[in-house]
Amino acid sequence: MSQFDHSEFIPQDELAEYHANNDCFPGVKTVIHRRKASLLNLVLWTCVTFTLFAYLLAKLVINSSWLGIGITAAIIVLGLFSFKIMIDSTKVNKSSSSYGMENFSEFKNKYF
Repeated sequence: MSQFDHSEFIPQDELAEYHANNDCFPGVKTVIHRRKASLLNLVLWTCVTFTLFAYLLAKLVINSSWLGIGITAAIIVLGLFSFKIMIDSTKVNKSSSSYGMENFSEFKNKYF
């Protein structure tokens, strides 16, 4: 049984060693290019969103009272604050976790 386990892990170890030495896997190298359609989609939806947002804010300022402007500003600030809370909740506490830190100094010396 141990000979079977040993023979099964030899190709995996060789592949891992090749990747550690060459920073790539053996075989045909493929390059994935970014699609222009994705960029166009992003730009168009950004323009549509900002145009509608600017129009709605202009209508609010022109046609609304100070109470309406204050409520809208409070909703926007509350939304931004909630995004910050959600982002902060996903950050890793570096003092309590050492996961990935054994190779960090090697990575830092290599790339920074």
